[in-house]
Amino acid sequence: MFTLKVKILSRDCYGSAGCLVDYRVVPTYLGDSSDLEGVNLEMTYEVTGATGGSDIGTVTFENGEYDVYDVEGDADTASAKSKLKARVTELEWY
Repeated sequence: MFTLKVKILSRDCYGSAGCLVDYRVVPTYLGDSSDLEGVNLEMTYEVTGATGGSDIGTVTFENGEYDVYDVEGDADTASAKSKLKARVTELEWY
């Protein structure tokens, strides 16, 4: 099982027009990290909280590791107080 956290990399706010947020989804495996050795999987996730709706992405893990740039994105939010949240929608092991 994985949990996902959204880390804000930058935020540019434009008064009542809201903010442009650059973010990174940080997956954490809730188990023994050795369980992921030799494991390949695709994780699809959904980021919510943006004004334009949800953002769906997929990241590939090879031997339990992933490229951090595969989980970065940007979103428009209503204000600096808006929170982005992420959740796993699908795991495919191969």
